[in-house]
Amino acid sequence: MIMTFPRFYESYSPLILRERAERFRKETGNNRFYTAGQKLDGGRSATAVFLRALTRPLRLLMFHPIIQVSSILTGFNYGILY
Repeated sequence: MIMTFPRFYESYSPLILRERAERFRKETGNNRFYTAGQKLDGGRSATAVFLRALTRPLRLLMFHPIIQVSSILTGFNYGILY
């Protein structure tokens, strides 16, 4: 595992695009290179991002029927097993 770790390449496209935009900004000195994700996240504070991440599971449970059914079945199975 340690020998092959340097050969792992990044495959998450938003991160690849962000690094590419940063490289273009550095090479050209032009600040107009940015990704759509950077444009959307530019105005949010760390607290707002953290609170949104904390409330996401509850929002999924409240508004997505497939999550509700899955939670009920998982709870039922857990109740039977333990």
